[in-house]
Amino acid sequence: MMPLITGSGCMLTTIMGSYVGANDPLIGGITACALMAVAGENAADYVRKNDLGTGSFRTLLIDNLYKLTAEELVERANLFEINI
Repeated sequence: MMPLITGSGCMLTTIMGSYVGANDPLIGGITACALMAVAGENAADYVRKNDLGTGSFRTLLIDNLYKLTAEELVERANLFEINI
């Protein structure tokens, strides 16, 4: 649903800048994208289950970005280590 609202790319850019500035750039970038993805999935699931619209999705996305815990991010983000 993110393509249907204005500002989701700007939100990700802001999160990315914060995470990359405070961490290793690769880890920060991956974590920022994972955070946005999980928060978006949570918001979209709620919108679909309750037959809501894009305005509700945008608000729920912001709420989920605020409320998402590190534990939930680790559990829900489909990340794994690779050796190069």
